[in-house]
Amino acid sequence: MAVLASLAIASTAVALDPEALDLFDRGTRKAKSGDHKGAIEDFTKALKISPNDSEAVYNRGLSRDKSGDPKGAIEDFTRALEIGPKLPEAYYHRGLARRKLGNLFGALEDFNQALAANPKHADAVYDRGLTKTVSGDSKGAVEDFTRAVALNPKLAEAYYHRGLAKKKLGDAKGAQEDFAQALAINPSLADAVYTRGLQKRSAGDLYGAIGQGEPRRRQGRPGRFGAGAGHQPETGGELRGAGHQEAKEGR
Repeated sequence: MAVLASLAIASTAVALDPEALDLFDRGTRKAKSGDHKGAIEDFTKALKISPNDSEAVYNRGLSRDKSGDPKGAIEDFTRALEIGPKLPEAYYHRGLARRKLGNLFGALEDFNQALAANPKHADAVYDRGLTKTVSGDSKGAVEDFTRAVALNPKLAEAYYHRGLAKKKLGDAKGAQEDFAQALAINPSLADAVYTRGLQKRSAGDLYGAIGQGEPRRRQGRPGRFGAGAGHQPETGGELRGAGHQEAKEGR
């Protein structure tokens, strides 16, 4: 599993300077190993040599976000977009960071920009759907989750969240079908098991509810940061769903 989606991107700007290239590569390795503080230091040093290298700025933004500094990450992603090529990933990750800070309108704008540059960006569609869910737009969320599973039929958490949105819209049958599909793809989705059980119980199927999973203590949901990371929904709309892994390397 890739730790950061974009760390596979080679920086063409710093390649013009051997020292900056070494710093960029070293920062990339540190980020992949989880040493984001060291990565930030190396990317910053590289940028002192090549201040207009959009990819070094972008990768520093990723490490800042991983270090719990979404505001600094937004600054870097914005700078990367000002000087860079218009990377869809920069819009996408800025959208994630904006959502963490509660800027749902800005997040939606960024996901839209990412999709304008890459209409097949399944994660951007999925996260736009999550943001619409937080904004109360369940109908729009269903549309995005439907598009996300069309792009990536194995995206179990998109089925799960579409089921939640359908449930809010009163489509109990559709919700049940989506929870079942999420479980068929990923049986370890405890959230889907539990919610499907509640759905069966509310429909009068008490036996089915018990069979599909009653509440139980969970050891942290797999998140986009890897199995067992326990990435839970946060205030401000960071609703990373159960099982949603980090964006794939080379996407």
